[in-house]
Amino acid sequence: MPKKSPNYFLYLSRNDTANVSYCPGEEIKDSPDKDWIDSILIPSLKEIMSKRGKKISNTPIAFWVCLRETARIPDGEIFIFSTPWRPGKQIDEMIRSSLSPLVHSKIYQGAEQIPDEAVPCCQCFRGKIIRFFGDFDGTGGVTIPTIRWRTDRPVVIFEKLDPLRQLTDTQPEERIFVRAKISSVADGNYYRLWQSALTSIAMLEA
Repeated sequence: MPKKSPNYFLYLSRNDTANVSYCPGEEIKDSPDKDWIDSILIPSLKEIMSKRGKKISNTPIAFWVCLRETARIPDGEIFIFSTPWRPGKQIDEMIRSSLSPLVHSKIYQGAEQIPDEAVPCCQCFRGKIIRFFGDFDGTGGVTIPTIRWRTDRPVVIFEKLDPLRQLTDTQPEERIFVRAKISSVADGNYYRLWQSALTSIAMLEA
């Protein structure tokens, strides 16, 4: 399977319950050009990627993000929605361990259905990090979600890109780019089962 291709896609669903964590994103406060997802969140997930147990490797563990005002930071914090909601004790512990080093993080502060404002950013699956891109801003173009520091707070920015050009640049071996398609036809469990049954990481788009 090609390592990076704009022709591959995976289905995700908002009809899915997620564990909710959040943090202020201060790791990039002094580096406004850094993307918090690529430079902070994804490196923190290496523990999950390194596990080779069949259940862990074959469970699609996805992360969605958005910004929300909180009592401690009215300007907004980064909210992380991780699915599946109840993946089992071992996966739960790995996710907690991976997210805990985030500065001033609040891990597993409850569970809720993925909100409309959240966008999928990445997924751990079969020892790889899948970085999602798609039509996330509703314009019909191809964008990739990023979180950058602007003035005094993190901001979600949908960066326009030409996948044929930019997604073929040199990337870490464990990372691939896949188009995310958000569907309301079925719930999250259905699409996780569908994905786990694939012989390759994603299906070729017709």
